[in-house]
Amino acid sequence: MTPSTPKERLSFKVPAYISRSIQLLEKVHPWLAARFALWIFFKPIPFKIPEREKAMAKKAKIYALQAGNAPFTGYRWPPKTKGAEEKQILLVHGWSGRATQFFKLVEALTAQGYTVYGIDAPAHGNAREKSTNMLAFVEAIEVMMQCFGAFDGVIGHSLGGMALFNAIDRFQVSKRIITVGTPASVPNVVQDFCEKVGASPEIGTRICQRIERVFHVKVEQISTDYLAAKHQPEGMVIHDEEDLDVSIAEAKEIATAWTKATPFYTKGLGHRRILMDKEVIKAVTHFLSRS
Repeated sequence: MTPSTPKERLSFKVPAYISRSIQLLEKVHPWLAARFALWIFFKPIPFKIPEREKAMAKKAKIYALQAGNAPFTGYRWPPKTKGAEEKQILLVHGWSGRATQFFKLVEALTAQGYTVYGIDAPAHGNAREKSTNMLAFVEAIEVMMQCFGAFDGVIGHSLGGMALFNAIDRFQVSKRIITVGTPASVPNVVQDFCEKVGASPEIGTRICQRIERVFHVKVEQISTDYLAAKHQPEGMVIHDEEDLDVSIAEAKEIATAWTKATPFYTKGLGHRRILMDKEVIKAVTHFLSRS
């Protein structure tokens, strides 16, 4: 598909003091190490917004919304052309992401007559809050549906794809879903996080147990592969073979469980540039245009 280009860097590098602190705590107090790791786990990392994305934000109508006690931002980009029938698409970013990361896709979809919506999830964008979780994304998605109605298609990048499947498990947000660079399961996400911060697999197990106690849910049952197998909506699994943030193996796990989805694998785009690729956008718009 797309020719190979230099590999993309990881989204973030964990500061050495965090890794050292977790490793030291784990030696003397594993329970405290797990709590400290979990505290970090729920904190998105703020990134500087590129100028190209700022321009796209200025084209949107922006809504200040509330999901439970968590404020978040909604975006609406109107269609550039009027089609035979107006359709609306919802875009959901990943952890530490933002709606404007989809700027190329927004341009393509609005040019084809779609109304496009996006969110800056709780504790993302300009939010004052510093901590959130994937289920807060789900609550924000529900608010978007309550405000604007069900969507003709939903697209989730990274953790946003997992959030969309959790939304589908709770309410009928859409019958069509596309995941891009999405992890297969919560345990995989947790263990990957532990590798990045220098924590042991045992800390990952403790984090999963803590999540289950706090949110009263089994981590396997809020995972993408489990929910994809359960609901089997029409969809696509898009992923790059050289994604350093979420392994291509995750996409293949999802595709195995989600038998009604079409896999679309690229090479050389990594975790973020995939959202700007012409062939990916072409595949997405073609899928959404099918009757």
